[in-house]
Amino acid sequence: MPSPITVDYVIIGSGAGGINFADTVVSDSNYTAVVIDQYDAPGGHWNISYPFVRLHAPSITYGVNSRAMPSDSGQWQAMLASRHEILDYFTKVMRDTLLPSGRVQYFPRHVADESAGSMTVRARSLLTGEVTEFVARRRVVDSTYAQIRVPAMGLRNYEVGPSAKVIPVGELVEAETPERYTVIGAGKTAMDACLYLLDRGVPSDRIQWIMSRAVWMLNRASVEQGDPTMIPKMDGIQSVTEFLDFAEGVGMIGRLYPDEYPEGFRCATVSPEEMIQLRSITDVVRLGRVRAIDSTWAELDRGRIPSSPDTLYIDCSSEGIGPRPLRPIYTAGRVTVQTVITCLLPIAGAIAAKLDFEDDLDDQARNELAQPVIVPYTSADTLDFWANRADLLARWSVNPLLSEWLPSTRLGVVLPGLAEASNPEFNAVSARVAANLRQLQHEAALEVA
Repeated sequence: MPSPITVDYVIIGSGAGGINFADTVVSDSNYTAVVIDQYDAPGGHWNISYPFVRLHAPSITYGVNSRAMPSDSGQWQAMLASRHEILDYFTKVMRDTLLPSGRVQYFPRHVADESAGSMTVRARSLLTGEVTEFVARRRVVDSTYAQIRVPAMGLRNYEVGPSAKVIPVGELVEAETPERYTVIGAGKTAMDACLYLLDRGVPSDRIQWIMSRAVWMLNRASVEQGDPTMIPKMDGIQSVTEFLDFAEGVGMIGRLYPDEYPEGFRCATVSPEEMIQLRSITDVVRLGRVRAIDSTWAELDRGRIPSSPDTLYIDCSSEGIGPRPLRPIYTAGRVTVQTVITCLLPIAGAIAAKLDFEDDLDDQARNELAQPVIVPYTSADTLDFWANRADLLARWSVNPLLSEWLPSTRLGVVLPGLAEASNPEFNAVSARVAANLRQLQHEAALEVA
């Protein structure tokens, strides 16, 4: 084993969270870092995502602070970066910003092993088998805890008969033409697959959609506006249903089918035009999750549906960000990167780094400022989505560090309204709205339990 490499930060993972931590090391400190990653290029799960995937939120909310994405400028609707653009972007961040700084080293195609000690990480090359030891002077940074999952990881939870035609969504671009397409999944990946087929001329009556449950979706037009004046309008909401009706009424969220009240919410973001396209698919199966597929049938939680040997099933059933127990971001010798603004991981890496550089803060103070948030799943979790933003406006607007630094950054656009929230009246309303929405969400969870 070669001599250990000692740096200030040992960063595990070069996805959006890890790259943002490293980018902030270079832009906002004099510290050093090493980035260890299993993939051959920066970008995390984007390396194995399906070819036609795009961001479903505007590009300005993604990437790192030090470098704009090519699709940042122009119409909001056009600002949805493709997989190829994102991978090229992260490669350029590493090649043109991080490595030339002389303070960041990069070890792709390495698997990290933390069993050697709290401040020591051993990484084994997947190409040579050689093991390198890294020692952190300040922290080991785990940016992989979120466990982002994509269909290419082969994580489907149902049985497939030998004659059934089931492919992960990434193979759709090379699939031979079947008699019928059946898309499995209720999230953004399934929506992408449906839109891909429709955009390429597949008639909607040749598409079946197995959707385990109806979900609320963020309206991209509303997300783009990022209007902080929505927060005071939520003051006095008295139930989950009242909030959902309000949010739908002002256009913040939407549902595919007006006659179905959604049960879930996973931050999928669509435009009104995409919503119209998706509604053209009328063969929608709502019998729960798929349990087994054979050549002539599919078994679901609440029944069996007929099929044909020439049906191509497209698996889009992975969960994206998997449910993980929340843990403190800062512990002795360690940073565990987790989302602090619901559904937005990139900015979390930058914030985690920025707060760690402030040596006048202890870990308790850092953890109070950067509190990890749940991955939304139920319709009641839409309340936490906006409660989180109202809470951060109330707390961060009166914190000198974050109130000055965040609006000055490229990614600061994800939390508009910090200046307005410094107004005592607006601040009090934001805090009250956050507390009320979270109480309503908590009560809804107790009713389900």
